[in-house]
Amino acid sequence: MLILKSASKSGPSGEWSADDYDVFESDRQVGRIMRSPQAPQGEPWFWTITARRPQSTGDRGNEATRELAMTAFKAAWARKA
Repeated sequence: MLILKSASKSGPSGEWSADDYDVFESDRQVGRIMRSPQAPQGEPWFWTITARRPQSTGDRGNEATRELAMTAFKAAWARKA
């Protein structure tokens, strides 16, 4: 099961946006979902799987909403070996 946690609560102290989340599988951080000002217009939510090495282009993307970003993340995560 994948869980979103606010980056301000799950990581070291610092300046975090309210729209910045770490993605966990149990107690292991496996990715990030965040609202990005550099994102393509209409798709401000960036998601990335950080637990895979090497990363592929299928391990990240942009979506219109946080919910869609989580759905895309889950689909990409399910493709793991």
